[in-house]
Amino acid sequence: MKKNLLSLAFFFTQTILVAQIPSAPINSKQIQTEYILSKMKNFDEKIGKPFGGFEGKNISGNVISNKNLTGKVVFVNFWFNSCAPCHDEFDNLNRLYEHYKSDTSFKFISFTFDNPQETIENKKKYNLLFDIIFISNELCHKLIGLNHGFPTNFILDKNGKIAYGTGGIYDTNTLSEIIIPKIDSLLIKSKKQIN
Repeated sequence: MKKNLLSLAFFFTQTILVAQIPSAPINSKQIQTEYILSKMKNFDEKIGKPFGGFEGKNISGNVISNKNLTGKVVFVNFWFNSCAPCHDEFDNLNRLYEHYKSDTSFKFISFTFDNPQETIENKKKYNLLFDIIFISNELCHKLIGLNHGFPTNFILDKNGKIAYGTGGIYDTNTLSEIIIPKIDSLLIKSKKQIN
């Protein structure tokens, strides 16, 4: 019961944020970008801080932990099966995964606290290309933070510190004009430090 109430509270928090997105088409990319950046400010308290330790199993049964991410720029996604806004960003998450899948200095991971069988069904239903890691509800909420709902996304630098955070990635403009440039910037910086 406590788990369901906590999940429901986070879902409503994110739904309120999504409901604040203007429903009329916005002609100006600058206005869209400014809106998304204003939502990213909600994550300011996490920027520059370590992401946190975790260990979980992916769908294949392999154990994945924060130790697997050392030295990589990482995109981290949080979602759960009954979260409609989470499903709304799946196409863009697949695009992001496809964009970087051959870059060995980048890793895309996705966390859920859901039942593995339901998640496997959703992975097939939505043709999800990225790795999904099962962790406890408590750890999921601890990594996200109390002020954030679902979906939540972070970009980590190669040292495992949070560089950027945002809610759902619902449109291709957000993906191409904010998320990809931020990842590219971290990858360039990371590769310069190696050379």
